[in-house]
Amino acid sequence: FVLVSLSEAQDWGPDELGATEVISPESSRTFELPGAIYDVQAYDCEGDLLLEEFFLDVTEPLVYTLAG
Repeated sequence: FVLVSLSEAQDWGPDELGATEVISPESSRTFELPGAIYDVQAYDCEGDLLLEEFFLDVTEPLVYTLAG
């Protein structure tokens, strides 16, 4: 699960991966976001938190690589 929201938002947005997409170990996924300040959370399939970042300044394309 990858949740992205504007930093000023009160709630997290929907799962950016949808119902069936998975980011496999050693792979990456690019998310296109309009320029803004975001909060990001990523969880594994068991619901364990993998990544949490607040006030991420997105002014260029950004890639997170999650590895198992």
